Order: sequence, then C-alpha cells, then structure tokens
Amino acid sequence: MPRVLAATAIALITTSLVAGCSLLTSLNDLAPTSDAGGGDHTSLIADSGTDTRSDAADSADAATRYNDMTSSSFWSTFDTTSVNANAKGFIGAAFDSRYLYLVPANGTNGVVTRYDTRASFTAGTAWSSFDTTTLNPNAKGFFGAVFDGRYVYLVPNGLGSLSGLVARYDTQIDFLGVPSWSFFDTTTVNVGAKGFRGAVFDGKYVYFVPNDNGAVSGVVTRYDTSAPFGIGASWSTFDTATVDPGAKGFVGAAFDGRYVYLVPANNGAADGVIARYDTKASFATGGSWATYDVATVNPGAKGFSGSSFDGRYLYLVPYGNGAYDGVVARYDTQANFTSAASWVIFDTGTLNVGALGFFGSSFDGRYVYFVPLNNGSPDGVIARYDTQMSFTAPASWTTFDIATVSPGAKGFRGAAFDGHYLYLVPGYNGTPSALVARFDAKTPPSMPKLPGWSGSFF
Repeated sequence: MPRVLAATAIALITTSLVAGCSLLTSLNDLAPTSDAGGGDHTSLIADSGTDTRSDAADSADAATRYNDMTSSSFWSTFDTTSVNANAKGFIGAAFDSRYLYLVPANGTNGVVTRYDTRASFTAGTAWSSFDTTTLNPNAKGFFGAVFDGRYVYLVPNGLGSLSGLVARYDTQIDFLGVPSWSFFDTTTVNVGAKGFRGAVFDGKYVYFVPNDNGAVSGVVTRYDTSAPFGIGASWSTFDTATVDPGAKGFVGAAFDGRYVYLVPANNGAADGVIARYDTKASFATGGSWATYDVATVNPGAKGFSGSSFDGRYLYLVPYGNGAYDGVVARYDTQANFTSAASWVIFDTGTLNVGALGFFGSSFDGRYVYFVPLNNGSPDGVIARYDTQMSFTAPASWTTFDIATVSPGAKGFRGAAFDGHYLYLVPGYNGTPSALVARFDAKTPPSMPKLPGWSGSFF
C-alpha cells in the first residue's frame, strides 16, 4: 500500500448560504433530518434515470454558470509562505461562512493560516496566521478540521507523537487573541483516543475519526457541542472493532442527515470495511453500528481517503489499494447499506492514466471533485464528476492537470468550497507545499443545500 506523503486532507462544507456567503442558520440548531430508518431517508436530490438531481435543483442550475475546469483562466494560486515562512504542508481545511482555515500538519509548529474570502485572493493582507504552540507546546501536527457553526476544531493526530490534543477556535473572537483558543486532551477520557484522521459534525456532535493510536484504531471519539468543551463528561468513545474486527484504520468521514460514515483506508492492509453509525440510536451500543466491505463489490475498492455527499450519493475517494488507484465507490443512501446492488464503481484511471491517488473530495452543488495528491509522485491531476449524468459514463467525467497553471500546484491534501470557489489545500509537492490553488467554480455563489451540516473533514 502506498504511504501518504506526510499525510492528507479534505474539507467539504455543506449548508445553505446566501450569495454573500453569510450563515443562515446556527448549525448547533440543526438536528439530523427525520428518517423512516434503514437508510431510506428523503433525499434532496431525487433519482431520475441517470440524472441524480431534482427538477428544482435543475431549475436553480439553469440560472447558475458552472465554469470549465479545464480552462486555466478559471484557476489561480497563492503562496502562503509570503504571509508566514512556516505556513506550509497543510492537511485539510474548514470554512466558517467567511474565512477559510488551512490546518497545520507540521509536527514542529501549529501555524493555522486563515484567508478572508471577501478579500482579494492574492493580497497578502487577506491572509493571517496563528501558531497554536504559543499557547500549548503540544498543539501541533493536526489532521483536518471541522466547523460546528461557531467553533473550528483542529483534529489531533501528532504525526508520530500520536496526540489527542484538540484545539478549538471561537470564530466570534479575534483570531489572534489568546482567549479565542482552548484545548482538550481526549486521552483523559480514553487512553486510546488519539491519532485521529478527520472529523465530522452531525448538527450536535463532533466525531473524531480513529486511525492509529499506536496500533490500528477503531476508537471513535465524540464531543457533545451543547456541553462544556473542557470536561470529560462532554466526551464519549466507542470502538468500532468490537462490531467488526476489520472496522478500524479510517481516514475521513461523512454525514448524510442521519448516518455518519467512517471511510475505510488501512486496517493493517488496504481495506474496504466502511462503518456506519445511526445518529438516532445510542452511540455506545453495537447495534447502532453497521459495517460493509466495499471490496466485495470490486476487489480494488479499498484504501480510500475521505468522501463527499451530494444529497443522495456518498462517494469514497480512491487513494491506494496496494498501488495508487482511481477506483471511486459510490453508495446510494436510499438503498440497503449492506447490499452490493447499492454500490457502483468507476475507475478514473480509465479516463487519464494520471488520475490516481486522490486525497479528499468536495461538492459544489453539481460537480464532485477528487483532489490530486500522488499518482506515483506528487501530481495535480484533478478529476470532476457531473452528478447530472451517469456515474459510469466516461463522458460524465473531466480531468485537468493543475500543474499546467503553476508547476508547484500539485500534491494537495484536501479541499474546501465557499459557495463560489473551490480551494485545494497545499500538502506535499516534493517538499511541504504552500501553493493554494483556487478554481472559480460557479456564479452566482450558493452552497449546496444538503441535510444538516454534512461533509468530510480531516
């Protein structure tokens, strides 16, 4: 299995914003949508043959211009080291309806880098940074972030030191102010609660995705955002390996309005054992969880790295199944979770031999983007799927090498969408990268209208 180069990341934010990208609803007030059970929940994107969109969504698209991903004129880049020499080598991002936060993965510092999306992308004054190690020397080596409507949580990994130290920023207070930041060590709740890779928010709870706590881990850690951050009683854990011994070693997660999905990556070897939690049931009860091995649908459907959700379908992002691969797995959330008929496979490598080894995904309301990391070496070959067309038809897919815009624009670790632009997170392009790539995805700006606050975060 190819190893992640220093790690990887993604962020997909999904809620309703007005054109100016102001938050319409506090996400702490958003509960998972009601559901009859069994995964057959009402979708905001209805099925209509090969078109996964509803008529209302199609009508909205008629007034929306989606731009040509293969045109370099819609792409731009910015070097974050022009703001801070240590602002590089990120893993994941979060968006709070105005600001984009790039998550520091460097084990030597905690330089969170923030961009004001209302300002010029290439203006240094639009960017700022804050080093969390100035407040806590152990607050470094994160692996993604998640936003709950007020707070941004940086996911602890440690990248070698296996941390459980969550850093939380209050977006209602000055980014550079000491009172804005607080910390909690999840190992005080469970010694195995550390070494996470991603998190997801379901409208009330934040779930930290287990990967490696000294061994391959299934210890999911959950925080109740309605309770005090700094006390152990607000936190709980559950080991998915007690449900299925192969359900561990995840990278990333998604929420579909009722279920939380943990993305299979490597449980000792590249694997396809996805775990699903029913948020209407008890977190600590094995019966609330289900697992399914996607590799039973296709032997190459394993070793994923994040996911995204388009209102009906869940997409698992291919990274390495023993080699760098492009085997995307799609699950129909209106169908039986454990039935092979609910899953469909498409190999992006059949489109472009370089469209392999992705890390992270994002959805702009029509298109799903797969973020390029490494196809044998750091690369910039992004793949995009049009959800209005058949998933398995090559004509539904487009690829583009972002490195043709700028040679350093490759080796990304995650993405975020702000309603107008798609941002690719600089990770590792041969050295720790600082080159953010931005794609002008659509106008007028609008966020996908999906249940709750869903998506995949690292």
